Order: sequence, then structure tokens, then C-alpha cells
Amino acid sequence: MVFDRKLGFWVLLDGLIWVERAVVFVLVRSVFVLTDVGFRVWDGQRHRYFEQ
Repeated sequence: MVFDRKLGFWVLLDGLIWVERAVVFVLVRSVFVLTDVGFRVWDGQRHRYFEQ
């Protein structure tokens, strides 16, 4: 019984590690996407400003 509980704990821990990795991956990706979009918008504004 103790072994089963311990095994369940390790499975839960492994699942949490994977969830944490997924969350970190999504956060990093969203930061990269936001930075890219922000830079493109800024670049577009800059070009528009210089064209006038």
C-alpha cells in the first residue's frame, strides 16, 4: 500500500514536471511572438514616419 502511494506520488511529480515544462515553453513562445509582433509594428511605424 505504501509502495502504491509512493508510485502515485512519483507519477504525479512526473506529470507536474511535464506541466511545468509545457507552461514554460508556452510562456517563452508567447514572449517571442509578442516581441516579434511589437518589433514589426514599431518597424512599420518608423517606416511610415520617415516616408512623410
